[in-house]
Amino acid sequence: MRDQYAGDISDYLKFAFINAMLPAASTLGVAWYYLPGHDGRADGRHDEYLSDPNWRLLSPGVFDRLAQRSERAVSELEALGVLPSSTRFFRDPVAGKVGRDAWARRMEAELAECSAVFADPDNGVSRPGVVSRKSATVQEISSLCGADRLVLLIRFPHRLSSHADQLSSYHDAFAEFLPITVRTCVRVPNANGTTSPRIRWFTALNGGPDARSSMESFAQRLAALPGASATVEG
Repeated sequence: MRDQYAGDISDYLKFAFINAMLPAASTLGVAWYYLPGHDGRADGRHDEYLSDPNWRLLSPGVFDRLAQRSERAVSELEALGVLPSSTRFFRDPVAGKVGRDAWARRMEAELAECSAVFADPDNGVSRPGVVSRKSATVQEISSLCGADRLVLLIRFPHRLSSHADQLSSYHDAFAEFLPITVRTCVRVPNANGTTSPRIRWFTALNGGPDARSSMESFAQRLAALPGASATVEG
């Protein structure tokens, strides 16, 4: 998670998803996997959804809060109230190989009292044995799943293999936690007047039947919006 992308369409989708999935009376923890500084890329900054009233239908409360945003900063997202007031945020900059174990232990300790956790690494979960500042590790996510805690994840699928193969491997890595994923696609505008698809997957671990029902409801609302699609798998 980087400041430069704060408030874009990915954030709207993730916050709408979290609020749709969070059981009543639960305490949420957010593991930002925060990366300070600009990554030099020109993509992102897609907040055109805020000028389209159709998009408000997905999650009116989240939409209205994000419309009040005055700057692009993760800290401002925390203060906007797009998530429950009791939410605990872990925003220590994510470590690479050096210091990663200590960083992960701090994250687990900070979120230990939370009954549900949302993890927000830039690129989702890395392959076994790979440690990257842009990704969570399988072990880190598995540790967060302890005591049957609900864990929610975002993933941006890559182009190196088919999405079907990626999803199968992804679910296999977390099979013991009964993963359920909603595959979403929305279209964002380009400078030349065309649009491009943006694909994001949102996964629930340790969710059970209630989580599936909530995810299917979220998927139906999203798929009803112009240029959007959503399917639940797992």
